[in-house]
Amino acid sequence: MAAVSVSFNGTRLNDSDSNTGWGNFNIGGGSPASEPANAYQRSTGSASTVGAVGKKINSTTARQGVDYVGTSVDFTAAANRLWYCKVYVADGFNVNSTWGVEVAMGSANTSNSHRYNIAGSGANRSVYSSYPPQGGYIITCIDPTIDSWAETADDGGAFDQTSVVWYAVGAQFATGEAKSENVAMDAIDYGTGLTLVGGDGGDTDGKYTDFVDFDQNDIDKRYGAAIGNGDAVIFRGIATLGSATATEFTDTTSVVTFPDGYHSAGLFGVNADIQNASTLITDGALLISNGSSSIEDTRADYTVSGTSGTFSASHQIRNFRNITYTSVCDVENADIECQLLTQNSANISNTTIRTNSLSGVACLQDPTLGTTTDLNNVDFIQSGVGHAIELATTNGDFTLTNITFTGYGSDTANDAAIYVSATTGTTTINYTGAAPTVRSAGAAIELVGNPVTLSINVKNSSGANIQNSRVLVETAASATGGEPFEESVSISQNAGTATVSHTGHGMTTGDVMVIRGAQPDGYNKAAIITVTGVDNYTYSVNSALSSPATGTPVASFAPISGLTDANGDISATRTWNANQSLKGVARKGNTSSPFLKPAEFTQSISSSNGLAVNLVQQPDE
Repeated sequence: MAAVSVSFNGTRLNDSDSNTGWGNFNIGGGSPASEPANAYQRSTGSASTVGAVGKKINSTTARQGVDYVGTSVDFTAAANRLWYCKVYVADGFNVNSTWGVEVAMGSANTSNSHRYNIAGSGANRSVYSSYPPQGGYIITCIDPTIDSWAETADDGGAFDQTSVVWYAVGAQFATGEAKSENVAMDAIDYGTGLTLVGGDGGDTDGKYTDFVDFDQNDIDKRYGAAIGNGDAVIFRGIATLGSATATEFTDTTSVVTFPDGYHSAGLFGVNADIQNASTLITDGALLISNGSSSIEDTRADYTVSGTSGTFSASHQIRNFRNITYTSVCDVENADIECQLLTQNSANISNTTIRTNSLSGVACLQDPTLGTTTDLNNVDFIQSGVGHAIELATTNGDFTLTNITFTGYGSDTANDAAIYVSATTGTTTINYTGAAPTVRSAGAAIELVGNPVTLSINVKNSSGANIQNSRVLVETAASATGGEPFEESVSISQNAGTATVSHTGHGMTTGDVMVIRGAQPDGYNKAAIITVTGVDNYTYSVNSALSSPATGTPVASFAPISGLTDANGDISATRTWNANQSLKGVARKGNTSSPFLKPAEFTQSISSSNGLAVNLVQQPDE
């Protein structure tokens, strides 16, 4: 058992509790001082004379303040990507409206640096359009590797992001009225975020608010990654839940906001790490990303890594970039908005997915579909310009169980609900409710509405399941269900390919048709067909057969033709326009004892409920 423990994934470069290494930025005069009155962070037990390093600034024409020169930091390294910047202007209502506050960092001083507007209408991001109306500290993250964030890039020199040594803050005022130090910078930290572990056994589970308790609520730390009040949390960087250490996390009340800023894609969000088999994460929080993607995509990500622990979510996620689950994730009663959702065979049900993908791109690609597991009972709602789902590049039969689509474009459009990436063949999509719109890369699309399942189970007289019993089920009366029954056809063959003329057959490539009554007998079989037209299809025969076939050939549809599995089961799912009478037989061709008799049935399949048949093959010796 272990209580919740939070740690900072980064390094404190300077605590600003002394003026050693600090100097004046764009101003002369005496050295800056560390003043307690302007402090955001202070070391526990430290003297009241230490706090944040600041300077009195009255300039109305130039950005002036303080700077610091320290040891070299490689901000291109994965562990160092964000500068957690904490700056303060005592008379923030008096700053210049266009560029009130700037911060800078460089591999030398002002000649090899980037400068960033963090309080003015000229800022690159609207989040920095003015000094905070409530006053106080501006806390933000700077990723110096994105050159386009800088208002002034390189400043005449060459900024080396692998060797950052210089940090500065300056302000420009509308009028000069300060009587004491009014521009300050507190602790200089760099890293990626916070990690929470523990909360397992008899200890209280973790919550997002534990990040605030560790960071903001401990003046000795105050890295600036997590601030907030009550259940409201503002998080900068990656909030990591779990590690190799067993962790239990349960949160259904927190509201976590990831602000916009000068960071790059993938540096804000949540990482749920379930590599430990004892880790149990239950996330039902409201998670909001304020990022955007005009220059660099600053929206948050949600990533689950590991498959040993347990992860369940009913979270409400807004305006995220990428969401990645793993195969052990259970997502139910969630509401998710993102650009790209990677399922990895996670169970996702009773959930709304608001797709915000790019034009012609699907939010959820190659999903695993199911009826009670995998993806089922999901409402897709368009909130972007792309597709909801992309189905695999190989042809297949896909069943969407209670999956609906709202707000998507028309067939063939770049925002149709489903994109089929197969370029040839036929892809069958079984759906319930309204038909989805579809765009195809070239494959023929067969939409089958409101499908039901026909299932056959075969046992012996002792009740044991029979594997590899050959089952054939076909229509047994006129086509009330919409599929052919003993319809007259004509057949010819060339080089082993039989071509069937069958008016308005309504079949799909891969369906099975039972041919009877033809001469020679080699034409008569349960044949897997290839559709070549609305009135024609082909199947394989012996090339020695005389052509055309004589006799009175007829064709019936067979929804099932194949061998039972280890559980004695075989099934098929499709749409029937009405209830349809079916007949079937199961045969097990043993070459030695025990010998079994065929088992037959004649029943009607319900177009709304399907049909389940249990067959028993009796002994035949």
